[in-house]
Amino acid sequence: MMLKEFADQSTIHGLHYVSDVKCHWTERLFWFICCTLSWFGSALLMMNSWEAYQTNAISFVVETSSLEFQTTFPAVSVCEINNVAKIQKLANKIFGNNRNFNLDEIVKEIIYFNGKSYYINEFCKTGQYNCPKNNFNKIAMSARSTCDEVFLNCTWNDVRDFDCCKHFVRTETELGICYTLTMENESPDSDDFINMYSNRETGPSNLLIKLSSPSQVFIHSVVDVPYYNTITSDTLQSMAGIFKQYKFVIKDIENEDEVKYVGISQRR
Repeated sequence: MMLKEFADQSTIHGLHYVSDVKCHWTERLFWFICCTLSWFGSALLMMNSWEAYQTNAISFVVETSSLEFQTTFPAVSVCEINNVAKIQKLANKIFGNNRNFNLDEIVKEIIYFNGKSYYINEFCKTGQYNCPKNNFNKIAMSARSTCDEVFLNCTWNDVRDFDCCKHFVRTETELGICYTLTMENESPDSDDFINMYSNRETGPSNLLIKLSSPSQVFIHSVVDVPYYNTITSDTLQSMAGIFKQYKFVIKDIENEDEVKYVGISQRR
């Protein structure tokens, strides 16, 4: 028979024992069961592998190129959150010198809106005060500090002072006007270029900024901007006379070139 000849000549382990008439029938049965189970198990493994490739082809592995890392410093945004002198000056202009203190809080909520408007709801909606009813953006922009007023000094890697307002770009966010430093805005051809990459030769990067007014400092991705729901672990509250040091570790994740060949349904 062709099957017996195939089994006798096959290099598949155990198969020739099944067709060997010299072996006891129990031994032949044992090898038949072993071969059958191994083929069945192999079929299951192949089917599972195919199913995994179709539904979950993405895998995360340990990158071994850590000795040649080139990490980008994250974006840093500074958003002023209070300035008593600016608030009082605008309140004087709108409501006059002889006014209730609550009016200053109303002005503050307009200039430095943070998602809450307690004083506006409490005193303006009731008609108790003649509050501004429109042009809120214009009012806020007329009182917000300029970049030169927000920053006192900037230092990169503890040795190089740089012009803060040349590198911190004015950014409009839902928190108002912020000033953002990011590698995306740096031009290598500039005489004042800041290389915001870190590697084995440069060591960890250090950014020191001195601010003149209470501000929120956001640490975020270079493609992101500050927003109301930014997690608190990525923000710093800058207050007068207080020095804060913030340390963090960046772990870059890169996609292999083959990822672009994986379908959207597989990437999910």
